[in-house]
Amino acid sequence: MTTKGSGKITVVWPAFPMTIGIGNLDAGASQTIRIALKVPAHVTQFGLAEGGDYVSVKGALNLFAVAQTVTS
Repeated sequence: MTTKGSGKITVVWPAFPMTIGIGNLDAGASQTIRIALKVPAHVTQFGLAEGGDYVSVKGALNLFAVAQTVTS
């Protein structure tokens, strides 16, 4: 969502919806996911939200959501 400036931000890569099969991830570990965006020059700030699900080590399905503001 554009919060400062004007223009439509589009995802260049990867195709959405995106499924990431990273296998097991130890507690405290991380995985980097790269997303390429096409941002018009007039956009100076926008919001980005991510969400999905994962299975815990006990087999429980959990949801996650993260939101951030990007300023250029």
